[in-house]
Formats: sequence, structure tokens, C-alpha cells
Amino acid sequence: MHKMLSEVLLVLSLGICAGQSATRNPLEPQEIGKVYLIDYSTQTLKALPGEPWKDELRGNHAMAASKVFNCIRISGARSPFRIKAGDKAEFVFKMGDPENVALYAMEQKKKERLAYYAATDSQSTREQVPGRAVAITQFGRSAFKLVPSAPLAPGEYMIYDGDEVFTFGVDQ
Repeated sequence: MHKMLSEVLLVLSLGICAGQSATRNPLEPQEIGKVYLIDYSTQTLKALPGEPWKDELRGNHAMAASKVFNCIRISGARSPFRIKAGDKAEFVFKMGDPENVALYAMEQKKKERLAYYAATDSQSTREQVPGRAVAITQFGRSAFKLVPSAPLAPGEYMIYDGDEVFTFGVDQ
């Protein structure tokens, strides 16, 4: 009787321990420093391209004549990564500081895309230009999820973390 009771307790304790172990989200990215679109239809992650870009200063922008703006410039009129308007746009990433990750709409100028992300005034005070409103939450054990607060209109977009730029476009 004592042996049977010990076996039952052992099985129960293993069941409790198994229930307490963290279940890993199958969509949690493994690679650090990349941004992925969550494709819920296939339960997969689709990597956004990290396109080459240039950081430049531009003055006399329509936002304020007394400021100089930091602008990211990317060659090419469109990102190769496309989603349809109305599709669920949720992105996951693993990066050191999720507070630095922002979503920006890009202006299309001929055969390039531009996004203004910071401004410096005449006193050399630099401030971030706010991106689109998003919610960033914990996703799995070590990743984060970025969800736009409003549906994205057709156009070109980038997700910027202060070091890397990941692009996508929204089609009609």
C-alpha cells in the first residue's frame, strides 16, 4: 500500500511540474535583431527585409522652419515585402530595448522613400519625431509584439529601432 501511494504521489508531482514549465510560443522568433510579421493563417513568422538606408539631415521641412530633421532615406519606391490593407498587421521582434522601436509611415519621393524620425532645434536640442501610435507588449519569454493602434492605410512603412530599418508596404 505504501509503495502504491508513493507511486501515485510521484506521478502527481510530475504532472504538477510539467504544468508549471513554461510553454514556448511557437511564433516566438529565435533570431535577435530582426522584425517579423505574424502570419496567423499559417502560424509562421515572415521576416521583414532590412533594407540599406542613409541617415541625412534636412532643413526647412514643412513641420518647422527653425529645425533640422534627421531623415532616413531608402532607395526604391516600394518595399519588396507587401501586405494587404485590412490584414492583421502584428509584428514580433527580439531587441535590446523595445522602447526604442517605432513604426513610421514613409513619404514616397520619386524612386525613394523618406521618414523623419528626429528633429534638432537651434539650441541643439534633439527630440524624437513620434511614429505611428502602437502598442508594444511582451510576447513569449523574450520577444515583444508591436501592434499599430489603428489600421494601416495603403502606403510604405518602416519599423526602426535606432540602428536598423525594416520595411513593408500596405496595398489596397
